[in-house]
Amino acid sequence: LSANTVKRASPVTGLVVLRRAAPAGGTAVTLKSGNPAAASVAAELKIPEGQSKATFPITIHGVASATAVAISASYEGMVRNVTLTVLP
Repeated sequence: LSANTVKRASPVTGLVVLRRAAPAGGTAVTLKSGNPAAASVAAELKIPEGQSKATFPITIHGVASATAVAISASYEGMVRNVTLTVLP
């Protein structure tokens, strides 16, 4: 993540890095937010053919108190999680 702690309307991006370059046609990585009301992501990130990484935006929403949100990326049975804290 470009930041681990953010306030509403702050820009945040995530980065997915594969161990090898995406094959012909590219690769789809499934994204998920553990709390979309606080921080939301697209359902899928497409990594272009020949590339091994791509970034994705995270949309931050208003919260009443500090909220920890797990952001996960899934690819070929592997899941990686990071935690983002959203502040009011």
